[in-house]
Amino acid sequence: MEIENKIVGAPERAFDNNFGNYWVGKVQSANKGIITIANDYKKNQLKKMKALNPRVLNPRSRKYIRFEDGLIITVKKDGEFNLFYYDVNSEPFSIFVNTPNGRVKCNLPVSREIHQIIEDFNTNREKFEELRLLLRSMQVDIFPGRVPTIAKLVLAGELHANIVKANDRPRVSDFLKISRTPENFEELEKIDYDIFDILSINDISLQGVSYEFRLKIIDKLFPRIEEIRVKIIKYKPNVKGKKAHEIFNQWVEQENQEGIIIHDKYNKVFKVKKVHTIDAVVIGFVEMLKEKRIRGHDSISALLTALMRADGSYQVLAIIGGGFSEEQRIDYYNLLKDDIVDSKYKETNREGRAFHFVKPKYVVEMRYLDMITENYEGLSKLKMALEFRNDEWWIKRVVPFVALINPYHKMLRTEVDLDKYPSLEYANPKTPIYEDVKIDQVFNVTYLETPRSIAEIQELPQSETLFKIIYNVKWGGVESAKKILIWKTNKNEIDNTYPKFVVYYADYNYLRSKPLEQQIYPFNSLNKAIRHLSFIYKRPDNPQKGFFDAKTQTTLKRSILTPPHKLYVHDEIKELLKQELEPDVLNLYRH
Repeated sequence: MEIENKIVGAPERAFDNNFGNYWVGKVQSANKGIITIANDYKKNQLKKMKALNPRVLNPRSRKYIRFEDGLIITVKKDGEFNLFYYDVNSEPFSIFVNTPNGRVKCNLPVSREIHQIIEDFNTNREKFEELRLLLRSMQVDIFPGRVPTIAKLVLAGELHANIVKANDRPRVSDFLKISRTPENFEELEKIDYDIFDILSINDISLQGVSYEFRLKIIDKLFPRIEEIRVKIIKYKPNVKGKKAHEIFNQWVEQENQEGIIIHDKYNKVFKVKKVHTIDAVVIGFVEMLKEKRIRGHDSISALLTALMRADGSYQVLAIIGGGFSEEQRIDYYNLLKDDIVDSKYKETNREGRAFHFVKPKYVVEMRYLDMITENYEGLSKLKMALEFRNDEWWIKRVVPFVALINPYHKMLRTEVDLDKYPSLEYANPKTPIYEDVKIDQVFNVTYLETPRSIAEIQELPQSETLFKIIYNVKWGGVESAKKILIWKTNKNEIDNTYPKFVVYYADYNYLRSKPLEQQIYPFNSLNKAIRHLSFIYKRPDNPQKGFFDAKTQTTLKRSILTPPHKLYVHDEIKELLKQELEPDVLNLYRH
């Protein structure tokens, strides 16, 4: 097919970046409604998608999962998810849009090819009738009483770089470099679009029909023609369950694709990629509860790891809780216990128990199934950036970073005394540490808008405590502690991801299965933050979890009959406490 070499639909307005008639900008600049469609689609897809270790596909593995026959398997491209929105009555009439930041791309060369295909399809009555009959077989009539043309279309697919690399496939970072900072217009012609779903035609949703039929619709519109930049994703229908492993080996192991996506007949979706490895430095550990100690020995429950930037600063990466033998859990505890240092930053495990921070001396290799930069709601994954100086960990600030799916311990990389720690036999020790644990390990495989140097991170003001109350009490005969704080973040004007005020409630009881219970409430109104103290005390949603029984006007179970162990009220809120707190709660503070 010959593609007309022209640019269409370029608006006369300012955008974040432009190159000739090609531009990249915010979706609000082009179409305000499509971002909701993109967010909802991606959220629903990520919600139902489960990452699998490729070994579960291998019939020889003890972990083998036998899928039922009738699978649809598509290839997973190493690119960026984008919806393609086409509407001949809008301006511009086509855009690519991705989430979560609502960034759009207009007038990519691949867009012109999609336009040409749709125009050809609309004028080819034979092909059009084939599509109409296919849709009617699914009891979908997109053109009742209308001029039979496609005027609106929404597709889902992967924009990716079509370039040749030695010993590697094109990565999402290659695509982003081309799309955001092209050196010339010809570079943009290296971007392809592989379509894996169709959302609607002429505002008629197709999400209610089976995925198999949606692929047939795409196949009618965009058959696989290698000479053009837009095509249906590579896929195999009606695959027998035992054949999934063969397809993974062919497409991923031999052809070096990123992975495969498996759709079963129950509308479940599974993502299968190679198991990846990454080296990280250990910065903390949490020990086993005493009753869970291994043969009476102190041992670790999990390790906290980080990566290092070129300037020597650290980025919290992942908690490793699995992959250890019992002997390794004991030996890691003995190895790390003498390196415990102070930390301004606190991290807890899933049980709410705090990590002991340690000197960054030991490197571990971990395996993981996937690396993600956002959750299913499209929100960035946030992790703390730290500095280690004078044998103490210092907070820098929270920045967007990655989360690892199913990280687990593989081996220790740093040389240790095997007479003392025989289970920690290291492999291929590398020195110095910063060569092992560079943050480039992340940037080499995914695109991330985060500072590469801690020097690029703007210093944020320190938070300010406005209210603090601590009770050391007996609850059920066991020494317990309860703490409530309000603090002013002082960061909101610089970074609006921070609230203006935070209310924090902690309840610690060693004998509970989950010793530490924490609740954090963000507010942008100080009055509302103070009023929330009454909620914590009374808990109208669940009075048994509160401090105060409003019906009997007594404290619950005599838990808070004694004065608080510590009480601090900033002068700024003393009058507000009197105004905003309910009288019976205010009396507790005067106790």
